[in-house]
Amino acid sequence: EQDGDFSLRAKLAALEMELEAMKREKAESEAGSALGSEQGLAAALAQQKAALEAQTKVLQEALGRGGGNQSVTAVKTDLHWPTLTDERSDFKDDVTLFYEEFEDVCALANSCRGMNAREKLLALRARCRGSRLKTYQNLYRSAWKSGEVLEDPEAVYERIKSKHLMFSESREEREIRVDAEHVALMKGKLTGHQFEPLFEASVAELEAVGLGKTQRELFLSYLRKVGTSLQREIRPDKRLWGHEDKLRGPQTWEEAHRVVLEYEQREATNKATANAVFTTTGEATRLAADLAKKEKAEKAKRDKANKEANKGKGRGDQVAITSGDPRKDKLCWDYRDHGSCRKGRDCPFSHDKELRRKELEKKGKGKGSDSYPAKGDGKGAKGKGKGGKGKAGDAKKKKSEKQCPYFAKNGACKKGADCDMSHVLATDVGATGSGGGQGSAPSGWAAPSGNSVLNPFAAFCVVTGGLEQAQPAGADVVFAS
Repeated sequence: EQDGDFSLRAKLAALEMELEAMKREKAESEAGSALGSEQGLAAALAQQKAALEAQTKVLQEALGRGGGNQSVTAVKTDLHWPTLTDERSDFKDDVTLFYEEFEDVCALANSCRGMNAREKLLALRARCRGSRLKTYQNLYRSAWKSGEVLEDPEAVYERIKSKHLMFSESREEREIRVDAEHVALMKGKLTGHQFEPLFEASVAELEAVGLGKTQRELFLSYLRKVGTSLQREIRPDKRLWGHEDKLRGPQTWEEAHRVVLEYEQREATNKATANAVFTTTGEATRLAADLAKKEKAEKAKRDKANKEANKGKGRGDQVAITSGDPRKDKLCWDYRDHGSCRKGRDCPFSHDKELRRKELEKKGKGKGSDSYPAKGDGKGAKGKGKGGKGKAGDAKKKKSEKQCPYFAKNGACKKGADCDMSHVLATDVGATGSGGGQGSAPSGWAAPSGNSVLNPFAAFCVVTGGLEQAQPAGADVVFAS
């Protein structure tokens, strides 16, 4: 366009220069020649002026058409040429589709006037690959030697096209294929917007091969393809369609598809709302769940370590391993004072025997001691200067005379050596009289023997007067209060 504008301006300038030359010639002719009348010169000048004005008007119109709306932005459309390769199947009519696309692009050349036969023949060679290109080259060489490429290139193009289409599917094969593809088409997990062009393309192919269906047949086919869940949304839908004044359900596949699109839009809105609520409240829930999961994993790890560490130990000797807990290095007070702990391995403090021995030595009790000083002993020591010695002796006497009911009943006491009562079972029934005074066993009860002494939790048996002699030797017979 810029080159055209420049040439038009050059022509206009040339015409203006020619007009000036004519004016100069007129002036010279008027001054140098007395011949010729003024009327003849005026008529000639008028004719020349009219001609020049007409040429100027034509040039201005041409320049006006070319330079109306000028822009620095150039818009072009990139055309994608189809390619004929071995991957295109002869049985799916891909070769026919290739030639339709190829000829459509060729028709756009030369301002939509199309390519000539020779240009189209050369363009086809650039779009063939593999065996398709080999077929083209064989026919083209033969036509070139005979001179047909120059004389009749259109005939050469049609011959190559026919050779490529030789093995394409027949009409019956295409009809069977298109009908089977339509039957196999299903919506599945596709959205309505994704399924719509697929269904329309399938319907168009059916009509192209002469297997077009009626509106009712297409409606029933659409219902089969969308599935039962969407069918339950389509069938009960009643509304006014178009300019009708009566409620009715969908009767065409387009109307059914509209119901599907509206349903999917509602579901998408509900899902977006639920996601928005979850993002505001679900973050804290997720963090709490992650923390609980982490704590559960740590607890399982500690339980496994505890099980390995306490393998083969008694309940009182078990230790608790707590990962990262500073209390694990501290001795449990109950274990230190009584030699046992009611929490067992669940106790967060240490039940280490060596650590307990060191603590007892530190308090001045020595290795042989298994508990801290009793409360009575401490009070007696404090009262040594003021008659405390006698009080301490009374406390010891009380402890030895009053029997611990827990020890008498269960054979063990959780206070251990710190218990203020006696942990000695009286074996002599008649030591304090037959009446069964304090510290004595009632009549008819026997002291523990054999394994019962070693196992304080052995079963207790009542021994009556007549059955005492019938007990087998070594039987575990104890008395209970």
